[in-house]
Amino acid sequence: MKYRLSYTTLSRWERGESDTAIASYLGKPHPYPTPVMELGKAKHELWEREIKKTAQIPQELGGGRLRAPITERKHERLIDVGDGHQIELVGVIDLEANGTLYDWKVSIRNVNAFAGSWQKQYYKLLIPEAKRFEFRAYNPILETYGIAVCYLTDKDIDEGLEKVISLSTDFIATLEQMYGSAEKLDLLSKYKPQEAVV
Repeated sequence: MKYRLSYTTLSRWERGESDTAIASYLGKPHPYPTPVMELGKAKHELWEREIKKTAQIPQELGGGRLRAPITERKHERLIDVGDGHQIELVGVIDLEANGTLYDWKVSIRNVNAFAGSWQKQYYKLLIPEAKRFEFRAYNPILETYGIAVCYLTDKDIDEGLEKVISLSTDFIATLEQMYGSAEKLDLLSKYKPQEAVV
């Protein structure tokens, strides 16, 4: 069976947010969106348009010229985890330019909190040639930004793979216990309730 997983799904699972992790896996919107989440989505769209138009990082994120920027590119990688299971990892990086992967955040948290996450290892697993990862966080309350730069090595691939296998095997076991086969889960992800006729 093949399971398509993202960093979002696995990180929610790791934090014990099983309902939001399953919603993410099924392609459903976050069941409890916050105003900051909605603002983050709007800002990401605005920043993407600005980068495409100007070839520069938006000033809200600290600015900077870019060479051949690529925004919102999807990356995928298939990993065999045994027991007849495969994981198709998927990730969309906010920006690739200047030999760096960039991830935007809208948060009141310090940018170093993101730099301490395993997100950079996840993307190194997807993009093995990546050497540098940069988090840029916009604080909508203070209207400030923070930057954290992380250099990537082959050790990040090993750590990312270990984390992915550990979290995904637990997640898959729970999904199969709750819903049965991957085929049933695929049907659930495509299910759209009909609106009531009045």
